[in-house]
Amino acid sequence: MAIETADSQSVSAQKIKPPPKLIPIDCFGPGAGTPAFKGGNDSLIAFLSRYAQWPEGLPLSITGKVYVRVMVEENGEISSSTVLKSLHPLADAEALRLAGLLSGHFVSTGRRGKADAVSYIIPITFSAE
Repeated sequence: MAIETADSQSVSAQKIKPPPKLIPIDCFGPGAGTPAFKGGNDSLIAFLSRYAQWPEGLPLSITGKVYVRVMVEENGEISSSTVLKSLHPLADAEALRLAGLLSGHFVSTGRRGKADAVSYIIPITFSAE
């Protein structure tokens, strides 16, 4: 694909790959202590935004959320991640990749001062806007 400029020169068009938009994190689980990302929720969003990539081959018309459940262990490591709500196989893979990068970046607050492994749900919004 080429774009014609005013002086009739042909310039190669580059496909814009916008990063996924991220929405706030929710933690679900009865009585569970909420694990905290080192630096807080704003740091978590900044971290994910820095490493997020629009998946090659994912049409820009695909928009929506991928919900990923991660298990945050007592030491802040991510032991497993699962897609709870799928959007598209390429978006799901990117969301799981991002979840894996979070390992070691959490502090488990636990209950009654004791750290526990906690299930944490991360909704990641993909939008080309």
